[in-house]
Amino acid sequence: MSWWQKLKDIPAVMIDGALYVGIAFTGAVTAAFGTDEAAKFVAPAALFWVRAACAPLAASLLALKMFRSTGYAQHQHDKHPESKSP
Repeated sequence: MSWWQKLKDIPAVMIDGALYVGIAFTGAVTAAFGTDEAAKFVAPAALFWVRAACAPLAASLLALKMFRSTGYAQHQHDKHPESKSP
């Protein structure tokens, strides 16, 4: 069995859950490294690079989750179109 087939076998709820956890984790790291307390204990260059890496990653995960949600809503709409009343 190829790795692609194994990826297809992952339930959608697990993918969505992983996306939510990833968004929460990267958002928390970005927020934690943006505080004044972090600046007292961590070098400015490290703060910059952690935030520069985590913020785009969080935005990418959020965009992927929004894409998946929109795709699911469109699928449901196509599957069960609303009846049009006269």
